[in-house]
Amino acid sequence: MRVLLTNDDGIYAKGLRTLIERLSKEHDVYVVAPSVEQSAKSHSITMHHPIMVKDVDLYGSVQAAFAIGGTPADCVKIAIEELIELKPDIVISGINDGPNLGNDIIYSGTVAAAVEGSFYGVNSVAVSLCGRNNTEFDAAADFIAENITSFAKMDVPVDTAINVNVPNIPASEIKGTKVTSIGTRKYANTFDHRHTPRGEVYYWLAGEPMEAEQNGDSDIKAVKEGYVSVTPIRFDFTFKSLNKDLEDIFNK
Repeated sequence: MRVLLTNDDGIYAKGLRTLIERLSKEHDVYVVAPSVEQSAKSHSITMHHPIMVKDVDLYGSVQAAFAIGGTPADCVKIAIEELIELKPDIVISGINDGPNLGNDIIYSGTVAAAVEGSFYGVNSVAVSLCGRNNTEFDAAADFIAENITSFAKMDVPVDTAINVNVPNIPASEIKGTKVTSIGTRKYANTFDHRHTPRGEVYYWLAGEPMEAEQNGDSDIKAVKEGYVSVTPIRFDFTFKSLNKDLEDIFNK
């Protein structure tokens, strides 16, 4: 199977390397990933300056590897349009170093890359390991390897992707898998007010997640309870419940 791997942590990130090592044993793996970290880039694309492409002699038995001077969405676009001769059978984005749960998926470059793949009619999966500064990605890589054929063969509509979050616990302690919905993620944001050596003002955004009430099938709840969360996500922001109210206002 032809597998396109990408991420937002950069082409040399350990999560991506673990996926390469695991999947290249059985599949034809192509790697097109950012040359530097592109976390929280959401679905941004590069339009006002060139996108640099560098052929990389990468670890593992990959068919080809390219470092891209752009965003995760750029990587998938240019991979499918220009760099890979045949369309991949599946796009996998990750393994992200940190969770992509709840409304954080709006900001996630990892998730955006998978959604971009879905726009091309390719089944696409974003995978993240919950926790921070992770060092062991084997459980998440094994989950993808064990389920990659099922993910690739699913009848998934265009513009729909799968978002996977794996709890950062030993594989033996993972209780199973739950199909989930997007939970609620809130932060206590802080803006650290600083000055440059020249006296210029700048702010550094920081923040910690806050406890929020979750619906019963929340991805956040599932991971917290020790389950792998699998959430189908669709790029359609239409809030159809308000259509009638808006029609009453504007169709007079």
